[in-house]
Amino acid sequence: MIWVIVTPVIAVAISFTFVDTFLALIARPVGSLVRRFLAGFFSESLRPFIALDNYVSFVTSLVIPLGVIFKLPLVVLLLTSLGVITPNFLARSRKYAVLIICVTADLVSPPDVISQVMMGLPLLDLYEINILLSRLVWRRRQKGEGQRQKLAH
Repeated sequence: MIWVIVTPVIAVAISFTFVDTFLALIARPVGSLVRRFLAGFFSESLRPFIALDNYVSFVTSLVIPLGVIFKLPLVVLLLTSLGVITPNFLARSRKYAVLIICVTADLVSPPDVISQVMMGLPLLDLYEINILLSRLVWRRRQKGEGQRQKLAH
């Protein structure tokens, strides 16, 4: 009887570990691309002077928020598998999510429109990916509940 409970928990833990690793691998190149883009503004007459406090400020203002944001699909998968949220809820809440994403992009990025759009568009894409992943997990969850009901009868 214990294996009936323990086996799904182990399977979920293993799948979340793989998803977490995959998201961490994606977040690093995105941060690198943002850094390269920002470094592209320098020229012969404008040379970067990067001090430790500037680097720490950059890391805390851009890299850490990107790392946290790229963990959101993992949170959505967990909440969907627990039945806390549904794909329909995410789809219905899209307009509020767009507002929150725009405000987040405004707070996290430098105060120019281009940076805000560059931060906001990937977040919007990530939200849509979250909806798709949530649908996959929700269908699998519903199928599992249907099989358990058949076994119970």
